[in-house]
Amino acid sequence: MSELTDFRQAKDHFYGNNHHSPLTPNQKHGFHGLDYFNEDPGLRFELEVQRFDVPETFEMQTNT
Repeated sequence: MSELTDFRQAKDHFYGNNHHSPLTPNQKHGFHGLDYFNEDPGLRFELEVQRFDVPETFEMQTNT
């Protein structure tokens, strides 16, 4: 299994079983997982992260 497959299975499990799921109890009853496109390794990018010599900082608003 790939990392993407593992992620998708965990997401489907959360949607179908967790009390924080966005689905209603009725939707959870008939939920068998989301429909996904097949994984395409040709669309995967692995890039080297380049850090700035002098990184900038900024404040981001959040809801907490």
